[in-house]
Amino acid sequence: MVDIATLLQFLAEGDYLGLLQAVYVAAFLSVDLFYGMLALLFTSPLYIRTKSLLLMATLYILLGSFFLVAMPIVAGLGLFLIIMALAATFFKVFISIRS
Repeated sequence: MVDIATLLQFLAEGDYLGLLQAVYVAAFLSVDLFYGMLALLFTSPLYIRTKSLLLMATLYILLGSFFLVAMPIVAGLGLFLIIMALAATFFKVFISIRS
């Protein structure tokens, strides 16, 4: 459990992302959920605007690769994003071949 002194230390150091992550992890006990929601916060409006599944698949492959390389603690989320992006790509290929 994160106490108030730790949260105030994040604020004093100017680490606002660390503060948000600490609060989210304290509430939901998973850093994967925090970074997943953060990625979803930026990619969902992009999909709504473009309606392109292949663009989202490309972004999810890039995000998943970044999570695997830069943040090993959320490697599970990165692998999940890559698998979902490949599934979306195979789905689009299957639909285009079938039509």
